[in-house]
Amino acid sequence: MQQSIFRRTFLANTGKNVLSLFGLQQWMIASTTDTIGRTITGSYQGAVTFPDGSKVAVLLVFHADGTLSETNVKTNNPGLGTWRHTGSDAQGLVTFSYVMREFLVESGTFTGTVHVFQQATLSLSGETFSASGEGILLDPEGKELLRNHTSTHATRF
Repeated sequence: MQQSIFRRTFLANTGKNVLSLFGLQQWMIASTTDTIGRTITGSYQGAVTFPDGSKVAVLLVFHADGTLSETNVKTNNPGLGTWRHTGSDAQGLVTFSYVMREFLVESGTFTGTVHVFQQATLSLSGETFSASGEGILLDPEGKELLRNHTSTHATRF
């Protein structure tokens, strides 16, 4: 049991340190359930839709400590971020926000980062969510190259 506690503490602190390097630690305010027991935490599979209508398959994991892990078929690199419960919409659906960053690497060369900012709504069943926001592509020096409005729809698995 002590090893398990050590491992969880080590991984949680390591994740927080990595997120602070990305400037995302201030987002670590999560709530695991709403007033009727729906939870954001869990694993989701879905698609990100871009302005031209193209879609990219994505896997997202919203951890109970407010961290977020992501990967997608386009870049195949892990994304790290944070999420937080933001309240409820007019219909009483759970709302939350998430931010993440992902390194872009092509043929072993670092080519930049993608910064993602999304506002999301959990479905009444708690099994799906829809989000919209923007993704910003930056070159290795941090210069903005592209800004796109994106939307995401994902289902819990």
